[in-house]
Amino acid sequence: MMRSNSPDPARAADELEAAVRDLVAEHERLIAAVAEQRAAVAAADGAAMNRAIARQGESAQRIAEIERRRIAAVGVLAAPACAGSRPDPSRVRVSELAATLPEPSRSRITDAAGALKAALERLHREYGVLREAAAQLAAHLEGITRQVYARVSHTGAYARSGVVGPPVQVVSSLDLRT
Repeated sequence: MMRSNSPDPARAADELEAAVRDLVAEHERLIAAVAEQRAAVAAADGAAMNRAIARQGESAQRIAEIERRRIAAVGVLAAPACAGSRPDPSRVRVSELAATLPEPSRSRITDAAGALKAALERLHREYGVLREAAAQLAAHLEGITRQVYARVSHTGAYARSGVVGPPVQVVSSLDLRT
């Protein structure tokens, strides 16, 4: 019996659903790593920040691999839906593509896409909180640095910015012989 080389849409729908669910799980792990980084920033724990950042990098690599699977499945499923044109699979929205599929694939993929959207929204909120915590830590450290500069500055001179800056080599002698 001869097998055709044409892709199987039912299998592609199953692969798409699995990829989207894997994306949800990986984004949940990424959210946990961002929360760990936020806690490390709050505690000013450099080692914990490094571990959290490494976990985020690993998660990003896994997301990229899962995304390749998703794009491949979308490419198979989008071809019949967009007859005559060749859509870019990386730009096809899963929820829009799911609407073109028969049941039960439509419902399963729509549910998975909704869960992914919710995870992405949580991730964006978590990154926003992390950004704010990092900004507050940076401002705190800048304040401490300015206090140190003010204490160690033997001239007490202000920089153009209006604050006592880092110590500058100041020549405070005069050669009268030359």
